[in-house]
Amino acid sequence: MYFELMPKEKEEDFYNYKNELNRLLTSIKQDRIIVVKGVRRVGKSSLMRVARGKLDLPSVWVDGRTIYSKDVMYNQLERALRRLVVLGSWSKKVEVKNIDVFGIELQINQEVDVSKAKGVIFVDEAQLLSDFGFDQWLGYVYDNLKDVRVVLAGSQVGLLEKLLGSKRMGGMKGRVFREIVMKPLTRELAVSFLLEGFSQVGKRVDLKEVEDAVDTLGGLIGWLTYYGYERLYSSHSEAMNNVKLKAREILLDELGTFLEHVRNKKAYLFLLKGCAMGLRRWEDLKNFLIANNIGVSEGFVSKAIERLIDYSFITRDLRLTDPLMKDLLLS
Repeated sequence: MYFELMPKEKEEDFYNYKNELNRLLTSIKQDRIIVVKGVRRVGKSSLMRVARGKLDLPSVWVDGRTIYSKDVMYNQLERALRRLVVLGSWSKKVEVKNIDVFGIELQINQEVDVSKAKGVIFVDEAQLLSDFGFDQWLGYVYDNLKDVRVVLAGSQVGLLEKLLGSKRMGGMKGRVFREIVMKPLTRELAVSFLLEGFSQVGKRVDLKEVEDAVDTLGGLIGWLTYYGYERLYSSHSEAMNNVKLKAREILLDELGTFLEHVRNKKAYLFLLKGCAMGLRRWEDLKNFLIANNIGVSEGFVSKAIERLIDYSFITRDLRLTDPLMKDLLLS
């Protein structure tokens, strides 16, 4: 069902992104490292999970949000490689105490040779590993483990790009990887998604209400799914209010986490507010800061804009990536 809130696992529950799914499955056969890029709530995790379910290769899942140090990262990645060896050797009498490929502690013989690993490692929110030498590990896998594929996804697109391509992060320098970009749904597809989702459960809805939801929520399938779920049990206005309340909670948390790591928090907030108001040139944004008694240098403005882009709060043309952020910033 389209309106299940958990990341999708089955292709029939996965709307529209058939081309991206086919590209990912083809790339896993042909390429060593595949990068799934897209802003928050566009469906990257669902894409990877659906692809994983269709593979005839061993696979494991690593969630970057569970990793908080270099030691933890290397421990999890080492375990991931060992799991691939075990799964690929199921009938080869590998000594195993307990196997659970869905995340429960895996205890295997320490003599398992990771050079024999074969399969796919999916790494979600990979940009969170950038400070722990993840690019060096990727380079090692690329050079030494020819039967291992790594699929990465990240919602902070700029950080993911820098992880793979910066001079400071040199582990992947000169190595080829495939990119698959997921974009928000167009207005037409977003309306179709909601109508088809309601049709799946036999619920009749007013087209004008669906269009109003899309005009407010945009093409991010995460918010559209949440609206559809809420609309199954409440009126249109109640569903929209519930989505906005949930969005406010999530967006405040995401913005708060970002602001914890920057100086001049007020300047960043006003840059975002300026983007929400429709300012599309960095000179206009700088003047907007000055008009609000926030003195900053030209260098600060350009670097701050770049950082907001890296963390996927705004696009290159200085538009908010999430339409619901506008209400939060202007309220």
